[in-house]
Amino acid sequence: MKNKPTYIELEKQIEILKSKSAQKEVDKSEYVGELVISNKEYASLNEEYLTQNEEIKATNDELKQAKFVLNERLKELNCLYGISKIIEIPDISIEEILPKVISLVPASWQYPEIAVCRIIIDGIEYKKPNFKKTDWMQSSNIKVDGKNVGIIEICYLEKMPDIDQGPFLKEERLLIDAVAERIGHVIERKQAEEALQINEKKLNQIINSSPIGICTVDMLGNFITTNPEYEQMVGYSKEELVGLSFFDVTHPNDHPKNKKLFQDMFSLETTDFFMEKKYIRKNGEEINVFVNAIGIRDAEGNVKFGTAFVDDITERKQAELELQKSQSKLKTQNDELIISKDKAEESDRLKSAFLANMSHEIRTPMNGIMGFSKLLKEPGLSGDEQEEYITIIESSGERMLNIINDIISISKIESGLMEVNIQESNINKQIEYIYNFFKNEIEKKGMQLTYKNSLPLNEAIIETDREKVFAILTNLVKNAIKYSEKGSIEIGYITKGKYIEFYVKDTGIGVLKDRQKAIFERFIQADIADKNAYQGAGLGLSISKAYVEMLGGEIWVESEPGKGSSFYFTIPYQTEKIKENSTKKEILSQVEETPINNLKILIVEDDETSEKLISVVIQQFACDIMVAREGKEAVEACLNNPDIDLVLMDILMPVMNGYEATRQIREFNKDVIIIAQTAYAMQGDKEKAIDSGCNDYLPKPIKANELLSLIKRYF
Repeated sequence: MKNKPTYIELEKQIEILKSKSAQKEVDKSEYVGELVISNKEYASLNEEYLTQNEEIKATNDELKQAKFVLNERLKELNCLYGISKIIEIPDISIEEILPKVISLVPASWQYPEIAVCRIIIDGIEYKKPNFKKTDWMQSSNIKVDGKNVGIIEICYLEKMPDIDQGPFLKEERLLIDAVAERIGHVIERKQAEEALQINEKKLNQIINSSPIGICTVDMLGNFITTNPEYEQMVGYSKEELVGLSFFDVTHPNDHPKNKKLFQDMFSLETTDFFMEKKYIRKNGEEINVFVNAIGIRDAEGNVKFGTAFVDDITERKQAELELQKSQSKLKTQNDELIISKDKAEESDRLKSAFLANMSHEIRTPMNGIMGFSKLLKEPGLSGDEQEEYITIIESSGERMLNIINDIISISKIESGLMEVNIQESNINKQIEYIYNFFKNEIEKKGMQLTYKNSLPLNEAIIETDREKVFAILTNLVKNAIKYSEKGSIEIGYITKGKYIEFYVKDTGIGVLKDRQKAIFERFIQADIADKNAYQGAGLGLSISKAYVEMLGGEIWVESEPGKGSSFYFTIPYQTEKIKENSTKKEILSQVEETPINNLKILIVEDDETSEKLISVVIQQFACDIMVAREGKEAVEACLNNPDIDLVLMDILMPVMNGYEATRQIREFNKDVIIIAQTAYAMQGDKEKAIDSGCNDYLPKPIKANELLSLIKRYF
């Protein structure tokens, strides 16, 4: 099939025909036939031209539509690209981004000249002054982390012909959704960037204000960043450290070890390392530092750089050298200063726990005393029941007295009022006495008590404070009984050079290794989290430790949990005789007793309960009992009744105390027997009472047998 001539070819043919027609116009008649034929050809060609022209017009319309669509897509791409460029502006904020977006977006719509945009984020509106909400509007929600935080709206200010979605193209719906999504992503990213910046700022503030030197190095050890403390430590500025490595400031002697640790960290063999080494400062000065280096890893786990925390320990090292050169005593004192803060805090904590425990320890026996005292009032009790209740009351009273005595003892130790009273003491007899004293109690638990004296009787008499030795042994045996349920307990001693080493061994629950020193600290039993539920104030071992140290010895424990404990303490083995007048032995003479029942006795006591107890105890000796509630009354009673035989004088009273009352009585009566009796019971009270004029001294709580023995001594 022959191809149709093109539009240009047709025009050329027409031009040729016109030329021929002009040449033949002179002789029309000659060429009339040819002209008719040419006109027919022209008409045919013209018809073909018109057909081609229609096709060209259709093609142009298609091109125009394609150009329109392409232009719309270009506007959409320009919109998204423009938003991307805005986002990439350094340090731009959301508040700066959104006004630029509302200026950019309308140009991407079909009718930009009448399109306006508004964005609302968290209630804040971003729009141009000419914005007006109309019926011709598109909108899309802006979401951050899946939650709606705002909306973007595109409005036409004039009505336009409907196309796909009202006057809007369907592609414009996709575009506004894409813009909304892009804005949501921008907000998420900016929020994350702002949070990161805040954290980085805080981190930088911490690093820059840190009292510890901090530096970051690359895989070769070259400095990347340093903080002011590190720069001051090495004497270089931040700029000077750039290009240097930490090897440049490390003492050559430390290079091999430091290099090995550093390489190990980057080879994943270790995650970090610690070391003490020396730095050489810029001025040549050497300093001692402690380094903690940490490898910083990427997502794949590879160490990319390291961060080191460096502490200048020069002063500490110098102090250590001075301590090494000083005498052992100074070293001990310095060691105590180093741990004094921890000890003070521990002491405060234990004292607080102790005070709380004291409430329990005092209330428990008090509850027994008060409870069973009330039960004794119940009618119809059998003799056995009464005896049982009385025994419980006595036991509770003894327990409370032991607690009070421990508190008084530890108070004397804490205040420095406890004194050592050196005198002759037969340690064999002490061991035997303790054996006999505790034998029944231990055997009632199904256990066995044994003792061992290593010295013959004539060599067992030493110079020491026998009361304190007795108290130490008693506390250790009580402790063994408390923490043992089966097996045996052994007490005894051996000589070791110039010392005697006492021991108390048991088969009880034992003591953990890390608690074997702590149990001798004061109030440690009150450390509730650290003990089983055993009653006691937790003072016995600390009192024993204080007594041992006052006597010039040491105390310790060897123990294995579940197998028992062996407590040891030493005291000097001194056998030289003391002077006869160093301590006056008080021995009650065994004389033939004669009945006493005719004494006139004055009880000076401000506490009515104590006065009644004393009255009951002494009524067998008295023909007349008088009572005074304070010192002034006592003086007047003695002045008005010179025939009084005995005065039982309380010390701590209102108006006038017992010391002053005794002194005034002695001014006019030198013969009356005055026995001081007090619950105060502090060190030196007996001597103070004797100095004021008393004949003797009796501490409370008053025991009937002790009071009766004193009365029999003087009458």
